[in-house]
Amino acid sequence: MAKRILPDELMNPVAHEAAKKTVVEAVLKTVLAAGNSVVSLASGLLAAVLVIYSGYVIADTFNTEYKAYTSAWDLLQYKPELIEDYETPLNADGLSGINEDYRAWLTVYDTSIDYPVLQGPDDLYYAWHDIYKQSSLTGAIYLAAENSGDFSDSYNLIYGHHMDNGAMFGRLDSFRDVTYYNAHRDAIVVTKTGAYDVKFFAVATTDAYENNIYNVGDRAAEVKAFLASGGLDGVGVGTVVLHYDPELAATADKILALSTCASAETNGRLVVFGKMTKRSLVTLEGTTGYEGVYDGKDHEPHIECSIPDAKITYSIDGGKTWTDKIPTIKNVGEIKVIVRAETETNGTVEKEIILKVNPKPVTVTARDLQKMTGAKDPELTAIVNGLIGNDYVNYKLVREAGETRGTYTIYVMGDALQGNYIVTFVNGKLTINTGRAGARGTNWNIIDDYNTPLGLNGAYVVLGDCYE
Repeated sequence: MAKRILPDELMNPVAHEAAKKTVVEAVLKTVLAAGNSVVSLASGLLAAVLVIYSGYVIADTFNTEYKAYTSAWDLLQYKPELIEDYETPLNADGLSGINEDYRAWLTVYDTSIDYPVLQGPDDLYYAWHDIYKQSSLTGAIYLAAENSGDFSDSYNLIYGHHMDNGAMFGRLDSFRDVTYYNAHRDAIVVTKTGAYDVKFFAVATTDAYENNIYNVGDRAAEVKAFLASGGLDGVGVGTVVLHYDPELAATADKILALSTCASAETNGRLVVFGKMTKRSLVTLEGTTGYEGVYDGKDHEPHIECSIPDAKITYSIDGGKTWTDKIPTIKNVGEIKVIVRAETETNGTVEKEIILKVNPKPVTVTARDLQKMTGAKDPELTAIVNGLIGNDYVNYKLVREAGETRGTYTIYVMGDALQGNYIVTFVNGKLTINTGRAGARGTNWNIIDDYNTPLGLNGAYVVLGDCYE
């Protein structure tokens, strides 16, 4: 309790100063106490605000990074699928109803790169807008504005932000490592009208102003030449080719490039290059040729095409000329046929088949004959089995020399392969008998085609034996 100051003490200067000092100290203590309370309250409020703000920042960062993945937007339900029988891709333009700027779907196998591809009026819009055209720090994956939207250019460029969590094109950073690059070289781009398989053949770091890379269009040859040179004729900070497959690059008539920021530099870029190959969604599975034995009939290939309205043409001269007339084969031989199926949107496919006819077996058998010693030889004839219609084969008959009693070979001879037939020859025999003639003899009558004897008119009787 403050000391009570009496009136006589106030008259004493020393006592007065002491009293004044006591009052000031009391006031200061009160003010300081109140100030401490205010500071403590303010500090507590500031700490609470900082905690709340930090939590918001963390949550917002997490949400931003999470939304950079396709799954966060539930967009995978629109991802086109190539079904097993190679018909038109499912949901090929399913996202067009959400955004008319949708152009394709890009998938780099076994990575987090699995996104719809948009195309804006310039190369900045979708750097800061998502697929719903809402402002977004992550932006979207988008095709260069100068490229044709159907990927018909020979050099196509797709952009994507470099996200530290690997989202968007952040995973491209892993392609710096040769082991990762070798294990992740396959991708696919499914457009509204078809699909392209992609095989990566090069990885390079470069500058955002490198015209050799960032000028698009029908420039595949120029881009390959630039990469083959190691970027030596580039501008800006220069280009460093990290990985390069010259054999694959040599066959890359159509190129897809994926570009993202290189974290080390403001204008630095990392670009992965791949060969694009149009996937044929039309197939000729089940299409077969023909092989059989000659039967006198025309035979044609069996055609099965996965696209019913595909244009089917044929070539029998190795692709020099084509016709829509189905080739056939009738006679013995072999024809190589190239079958081509063409569609406007699902590609073209060719398949080589064989039409083949093998010779039909024919047997020529010499007839067994008999005569008496001293008699004129009967006409030598043969039975021919296996011919079709009015066809014939050539042969000749001769017999082993001799006129005494005994058995002599009748030889039937000719070419084994005759046109549509492969001929087997079977020899016969001529039996010569001796003795007196019986009551009557007989004539063996043979019809003109030498196939069937016309029966017997009697019998030779020799020493009591009867010979037919």
